Amino acid sequence: MEGSEERALRADAPQKKARPDDREKQRLFTWIKYGAFGIDPANPDPGRLSIRRLNRAEYRNTIRALTGIDFNTTEEFPPDDTGYGFDTIGDVLTVSPMLLEKYMQAADVILNSAVPTVPK
Repeated sequence: MEGSEERALRADAPQKKARPDDREKQRLFTWIKYGAFGIDPANPDPGRLSIRRLNRAEYRNTIRALTGIDFNTTEEFPPDDTGYGFDTIGDVLTVSPMLLEKYMQAADVILNSAVPTVPK
């Protein structure tokens, strides 16, 4: 997969106009990256990072897609917190000790349903 720099360097210019040479393209790319967006290579700051968990609907869909088991997250997990009317915002979806316990119990139930314990 190519990065934005490679795409910018090989971008086609209109045929009737002179194309910038590789040095000019690199200069433009550098200005966009470091001048316009203010990226400082000596002091990178990725900003605030939130660890995101799946909400109940996403968890249910993922378990169903991976195992074929329709685990009822609405009954088994507490309601998801919402922020700005959405329940998919990483800063809002916290993992409480109770939810972690529920995840562990869910893992046991799902694993016992998905993996046979007796040979056929």
